[in-house]
Amino acid sequence: GACVVLVHDFGASSKSLLTLGKRLEETQNCKVLLVDLYGFGRSAPPKGLARHLSPDTHVKQLRDQIVEAGLHRENLVLVGHGMGASLCLQVAASRKESVARVVLLDPSCLA
Repeated sequence: GACVVLVHDFGASSKSLLTLGKRLEETQNCKVLLVDLYGFGRSAPPKGLARHLSPDTHVKQLRDQIVEAGLHRENLVLVGHGMGASLCLQVAASRKESVARVVLLDPSCLA
């Protein structure tokens, strides 16, 4: 099955996408990576970055987590909600060889 990366909106956490992730695993037979961006959910920012969190920092984090999960060579489906949509677009632009699709849920980047 596919590998799906779910990225939450600003002010939320991966918990907001947990039901979707479980449903995808059950019905689509896919691997799901739920990401908590730095400063949200259970993800504290690395030391020294707390005051310097930026979209670029989150894009790098997202890329790193995809590699750490061993999904960087897969045909990924990136699903981003709100701010997460913008981050997914940036990751997709830099990893064209491994991203098959991008799904934007209520994308704030297009408002």
